[in-house]
Amino acid sequence: MKNSMKCLSIIMVMIMMMLAACAQENTSDSGESAKTGIVGKWKDTSDGSIWEFKSNGTADIPGTNISSAEWTGNDEAGRVVMNFRDDGGYASFSYHVTGNNLTITSEDCGVMEQYNFTRM
Repeated sequence: MKNSMKCLSIIMVMIMMMLAACAQENTSDSGESAKTGIVGKWKDTSDGSIWEFKSNGTADIPGTNISSAEWTGNDEAGRVVMNFRDDGGYASFSYHVTGNNLTITSEDCGVMEQYNFTRM
């Protein structure tokens, strides 16, 4: 009886460890808690502004002339479209994520500009 209880306890601990590992794996795949991809908060390396890209495809860019922003793509690359408050216009940018670095590139009227961010 003692041995069977000990074996049962060991099996229960192993099952709990496997379930915890599976739960951790699922959290990482969602992009919400994982520190991969564009989702999360980013700090502009030139002016210190904070941009937040959300898992629902929107972005918050406070303190700017941007009324709304949406992004499409995957964890590594895609496009960001920003709508401006003053004239109702918009601009489209490409983005690329490498580790904890985000680069947003604008090519407006043939002039390329890059904005660099680090993950917070």
